[in-house]
Amino acid sequence: MVGDGKIEEESVHQLLDFGDVPIGTSTYKTFQVKNMSSVNANVTISHQISGTVAMDKVFVCKKRQHLIKPHSSISVKIDFLPTIEKMAYTDYFYISPAGFPSQCVVKCIGRSTAPDIKLSSNILSFKYAELGTENKQYLTISNQSNVKTSYQIVLDSTESVFKVDKSCGTLDGKEERTIVVIFVPLQAIPYYKRIPILLHRQEPIFLDLLGSGFTNDIRPARLIGQDLDNFVEKVRTGLSMYLRRFRLEY
Repeated sequence: MVGDGKIEEESVHQLLDFGDVPIGTSTYKTFQVKNMSSVNANVTISHQISGTVAMDKVFVCKKRQHLIKPHSSISVKIDFLPTIEKMAYTDYFYISPAGFPSQCVVKCIGRSTAPDIKLSSNILSFKYAELGTENKQYLTISNQSNVKTSYQIVLDSTESVFKVDKSCGTLDGKEERTIVVIFVPLQAIPYYKRIPILLHRQEPIFLDLLGSGFTNDIRPARLIGQDLDNFVEKVRTGLSMYLRRFRLEY
């Protein structure tokens, strides 16, 4: 039945589909093994993956030896603990009665899911704000998956004109949270800052913050979202006129 690590589908006696399971959590399924004979049967459950080390085995059967009484059955438990996000797993277990050359094959399949964090907007624009005043915008961060995860907003509020009220936290599956973003301009210039948001088991996402400080005497050019790409490209290429007109925070 087995050759080069592959198993013909017609050799599979039972399929266990574990479905979608959040990474870092576990679930289990059971199957029945029945002794149809009139004598006790010793059964061994083996688990072999060609070319795969033990740490990669996400399907686990803890009890491998069983004694089944005549015309009785036992329940065998298989645990599934995915370790790599967004991956489909396939594995096989072999049930071998003592004294018989044949085997029964149980095929296990399952998929892992990962956090999916979204922002209500990737750009917050404060437009014009008077120097020294506190201006607020509201940002919603939501977990669109069923996987619990944590986040951290990388922002030093002591050094920046932009601040947040909740810089880190944990989101349960399908949970969302509102974060208050504050802008207190210190100079009559446009400001721009890109903030990374670090996520557990997910690539970072970024939030762009825009705002312009003003006084009764000075009202600088207002940096708005549609100008952002052009502004960042000018700064990247080193055009000094943009560096004089805008405050780019790091």
